[in-house]
Amino acid sequence: MDLVEAREDAGPHALWTIEQLASAAYDFGALAAQWQSKLPDVRHYPWLAQRWLRGWVVLVRIFAVDHFLEHDGCGNGSAVEPFLTGSTRRRIAELISDADDLLAGFDSLPVTLAHHDPQWGNLFAAAPEESLARTVAIDWGFVGLAPIGSDLGLHIGQNIMSWGIDQRRAAEHDQASTAAYISGLQDYGWNGDVDSVKFARATAAALNAGTWLAMEVSWLCPDMAERFGSDAAAWPTRVAAKQGISTATVVERWAVGFNYVLDLADEARQLLAHVRR
Repeated sequence: MDLVEAREDAGPHALWTIEQLASAAYDFGALAAQWQSKLPDVRHYPWLAQRWLRGWVVLVRIFAVDHFLEHDGCGNGSAVEPFLTGSTRRRIAELISDADDLLAGFDSLPVTLAHHDPQWGNLFAAAPEESLARTVAIDWGFVGLAPIGSDLGLHIGQNIMSWGIDQRRAAEHDQASTAAYISGLQDYGWNGDVDSVKFARATAAALNAGTWLAMEVSWLCPDMAERFGSDAAAWPTRVAAKQGISTATVVERWAVGFNYVLDLADEARQLLAHVRR
């Protein structure tokens, strides 16, 4: 994988296939394996982001998610209301309630170099003449240290929330990228605990994408218009225009992605006991 802050002539590019995203996940796994052994050489750089996921959760809660949790009617009367069942609202609240425990387990794991924003928009297929790597990753503004598996989870979750995939294929994307990431780790000498990697992945995806998707509900609340502006509340319509699909389809796919991220939160809880052993 090539690490660059910007790439010349890197204009808009087409969505990647599930297979291409898995190829990038393999490269992130290879990167994680190679950098783990180099950490003593980079820890003294104070500008490296550390505990980025914890900071994200704190920020997004203050910014919007706590409003969602404190207002039972948040999202009512909006396009997403049919999908915000009592069960879904409860699962979101449980994710936030469990965040400290999940983050404690997450922060206890071995760390490596992490991109922290590995969604499809920051990835390009490398041309043979420019690199031996298969993937060029740009925008390293959040580069830092994170548990092995963190970038995998952020890759999966961010591709769901940024419309990098059809959310109805979230499970397929997760399975393909997880298998590829672990192969990249192992092919480059890592022989650690696979379940810990899966826990880091599930935790990162749930706490990053899950809180973002909950924040999108808060944008639809009339009493949040002053904070965000009326344009924020129009996100379903804007996404529909950009994706070339109906608003109803946008909301349906959004809900499918949200539910999958909440399923990953359930998986993280199950794996937390293994991490604590």
